[in-house]
Amino acid sequence: MHKIMPIFTFMGASLLRMDDSYSMQVVKQTVETVVPAVLQAAETSSGDSSELVKTLLRVFVDASPHIPSHRQLPVIQHLLETLGVAGHIHEVLALLLERHVLHSGDKEDMQLDVAPISEDFCVSLVISCSPLDQVTGLTRLLEYVQELPEEKPQVARSRKLKRKSSVPIQLFSVETNTAKQLRHFKLVCVSLTSSVLASEQYATKVVEMTGDDERQLESNYLRLLEVTLTLVSHTAASCDANAQETTSKFWRVLLSKEYEVIDKLTHLLSSTALVEVVCQLIQHTNATVRRKSMELFNSHLTSTKGKYTDDQIPPLLNLVNALTGLVAPVDPMADGELPETPLNRQTALYSLKLLAKMFGSDQRQAFMPLATACFQIISDQTESYHVVSSSLLCLAQLCVVLGPHLIPYLPRFVPVMLDCLLDVRRTEETRRDLLQLSAATCLLKVVEHLSKFLSPYMVDILQRTCHQTFSLSSCRSVQLAEKIQAVRSLVAKSVPVRVLYPAISDYYNNLLDEVSIAALFHMLGDSIQAMSREDTAAFTQPLVNFFYCCLWIQSRPQGDGI
Repeated sequence: MHKIMPIFTFMGASLLRMDDSYSMQVVKQTVETVVPAVLQAAETSSGDSSELVKTLLRVFVDASPHIPSHRQLPVIQHLLETLGVAGHIHEVLALLLERHVLHSGDKEDMQLDVAPISEDFCVSLVISCSPLDQVTGLTRLLEYVQELPEEKPQVARSRKLKRKSSVPIQLFSVETNTAKQLRHFKLVCVSLTSSVLASEQYATKVVEMTGDDERQLESNYLRLLEVTLTLVSHTAASCDANAQETTSKFWRVLLSKEYEVIDKLTHLLSSTALVEVVCQLIQHTNATVRRKSMELFNSHLTSTKGKYTDDQIPPLLNLVNALTGLVAPVDPMADGELPETPLNRQTALYSLKLLAKMFGSDQRQAFMPLATACFQIISDQTESYHVVSSSLLCLAQLCVVLGPHLIPYLPRFVPVMLDCLLDVRRTEETRRDLLQLSAATCLLKVVEHLSKFLSPYMVDILQRTCHQTFSLSSCRSVQLAEKIQAVRSLVAKSVPVRVLYPAISDYYNNLLDEVSIAALFHMLGDSIQAMSREDTAAFTQPLVNFFYCCLWIQSRPQGDGI
């Protein structure tokens, strides 16, 4: 092959060697004649031509800077068409990018007046292929990046001395190149993927696709997204591990580029296709890929703001079932069923909360299993406090969209929710604050949408919300104190007087030292202000009797402590 390379490098470099249609035809026929013959001879002798293909590609890539710039792209294109674009474009890209990394800014090349390989050239080469081949090639290129080590391993010299014939040809030689070049190679591979997906030429070709090719392209997107998410998980781990090292900036830049690829893929996928992709990715064996796919879906839901057509809703409801299965507690006696990680369950609960907000009012039955799963989570004493908090927030949204449909379930979750509000089992203050704030949010929504059905729990609600730890002066969290104050105000205005006043009277007769009487009377004052004329006439005498009782507070044995 080295003997025929002058055919590609000589003609067309100057006016004395001007290119014409004949010389280009010579180039094309040379590739189409010589390359298959060489490969056939290799298959006949050894039965495997993969190593020879890499050698052949490296010969062309090494010679490409010496090929006139206007002919570089056609020569590589003809070579790929002869070998098969889908199977070898990632190898060509890896070799071209390796040369770009090793020789970019090379003074020797500048003195020889050669045409160096740039990243733009690689983008042009990829875009010249069909969208299916482009995505396949980029996916395999990132898979190859994934196989490379995080850093260049320290290898003893004696181990490098091997027989040349026994060493397989590497697309990027980790042993001979430096650690800096390895990092640069990874970065340009990911950057190339982002540039191709963002190009207008690629978008134009995708728009023109129809039928089976379009469906196959979405399948290829799935694989590319899966590989990219796996890369993100590995890079994020490397970023954390090297936070104090000099390479920390590189890992942050690489992670940013990988997120760019994910962002470009998200915009290329239709809403229906994205939902189908997420449905498959949440079944992935890698926990990080599952979580990243849910985070991607959450970003998509937030950006679309629930604007979906009727035909796009069924796949979303299927995703509700899949996510509910992900967050539901696993039976410890079940064989072969491993529990999901707490962080993944928390992410899935946030996804379900967004879905409930968008579709729960019209698709109530689809979210009833989610309510059951949330009841089980908050009732489990051993559950992670993060998961319990997310479940309470999810229940708060379900109270908004399901409303009276949750009445049969009130005995199951209201007592547990109130226990979480004064949870003494969590010794860490941050854990307790998070759990209490989530419980207060859930209680606020319960009172707002189910106030007429809370009479069995009203005394307990007063006991929790009028506790002195929730006063503005003593509460550790201002946000929590304001949330509890909002609950008390809503209880006073929305709970029927016939339910609230007997509860206040019973509760006052059993006051404890931890109760804030000021909070109780503020609630009573708000209720009187919101009272209708009919309720005023009906409850005047009970109120007078209650205030008579209150005037004797100093005579109570525990009055000094209240």
